Amino acid sequence: MINHLIFMRMTMQPMPRVEIMRGQVAKVGQRLDTIPREVRGDITNALVPWFFTNDSGFAELMPGIENALSTQKQGEKPRIALLSGAGSFATMAGYFKADGIVCADVTSGIFPSIERSRNAIATSYGTNGYIRTYDAPTYFKQMRDLGADPTPYWEIERTSFADRHFLASEKNFSRTKKALDKIPFFYSQGNFVHEPYVRALAESMSGTELSYGSFTDLAEWYPAFLDLVNILPFTKDSVIVWSTNKGQKEAQPVARFSVGVENYIADARAALAGTSVSYHKQYLEKGK
Repeated sequence: MINHLIFMRMTMQPMPRVEIMRGQVAKVGQRLDTIPREVRGDITNALVPWFFTNDSGFAELMPGIENALSTQKQGEKPRIALLSGAGSFATMAGYFKADGIVCADVTSGIFPSIERSRNAIATSYGTNGYIRTYDAPTYFKQMRDLGADPTPYWEIERTSFADRHFLASEKNFSRTKKALDKIPFFYSQGNFVHEPYVRALAESMSGTELSYGSFTDLAEWYPAFLDLVNILPFTKDSVIVWSTNKGQKEAQPVARFSVGVENYIADARAALAGTSVSYHKQYLEKGK
């Protein structure tokens, strides 16, 4: 049974893995839980609406992403997928091969929304069951009343993944459910441009390796992230999914992916040139 998250409380599912991987992956959760508050940087509890992706064009990228993931070499270390925010986890978990998922974000306000979706996936046996359990009409209204309407982001995600979306077919939903039933999920609140936190995050994954990352347009929110991301233990063939607002309407970035962290840094820097975004500040810097 999935534990319900109460903001800062980090959670973990049981792991039906071989013993050595179970131990190593479990230590990731334990280390994440003990990162001191003073190391996490400037954080917030603000509610945000982007627990669905606002990255367009995923359907066109998926064959390339799937090929890059299928050709990765598997070493002896357990593999971790690192997501900034939700990271389209419900669809992408069916494709990346990981022994654990770490969801890290500057705001704990996103974690309950992710847990709501995970719980609906875990307790449902098909798309209709998920839709009933998730109860979007009620939940979206609650979020709108709190000033963080997810509706436009849901529409972007649904069209972005098209027939690859985890709710587009029973086969897709089954793939997602099967993957998430086997992958422990961890939460960590921290600021990706606070170097002590990034180093603590990397240390928490000691004994594992990052084979997959999802950072959306984080580098365009905070360009300094690109100076720190290679601290994290990515593999040479890690697949990093990201997005850019370059040439797009703000808050409607287009999806991209890179293989290897150095390629991601170079690709994201190129997209960053001449690009400036501020839409995240209306939520994360509210009241400042």
